[in-house]
Amino acid sequence: MKYHLLVMLIIITLLFPGCQGFDPAATVKPGDAPAQTKVPAPSTGSSTIEARNASELVLEPERIIYWHDGVQTVVKPGAESYAKIVSMAQKRASGARDMYKSMVEDADIKALQNGSRVLEFQYAQKIQARWHSMDFKYDRFFFPLDGEFNNYMLIVDSSGSHYGPIGPPDASADLLPYLESLDSKSDHQ
Repeated sequence: MKYHLLVMLIIITLLFPGCQGFDPAATVKPGDAPAQTKVPAPSTGSSTIEARNASELVLEPERIIYWHDGVQTVVKPGAESYAKIVSMAQKRASGARDMYKSMVEDADIKALQNGSRVLEFQYAQKIQARWHSMDFKYDRFFFPLDGEFNNYMLIVDSSGSHYGPIGPPDASADLLPYLESLDSKSDHQ
């Protein structure tokens, strides 16, 4: 009898190894909001970002470019405005719920840069991500602020792969006025 009980305990232990270290206090309950965390800069490793919210795809870029009618305003890390722009962009991305099936072409991106107001994040390395069961790599992230693509954000891999736009963005009315105010400041370059 003791032998059978011991064998059953061993079998049960082997069948349920994932229950070890379970902390019921650490579980997320329905309706709980995820904790707000600072999103780090991309690492040189090859790990995939498993994003639950599109804001987790907006990492700290190597540089930020605000395009306004063909003119560039460049913001680099260390500038006073850098962290504020990253935070506002993450907030804008938090509204996105889906990646659309339509594709954005290079000509669309050039048109945005030359004739619209758009915020561009450029990354030094490709970022590998997974969001809504879609795997993709990117090294640029666009936030159109007016024009045809205003209701989307664009994920681009400069080696030629373009992915469907994501959206809709959170309506962040303070982002565009803040970017327009950079022209009169000297901390952005």
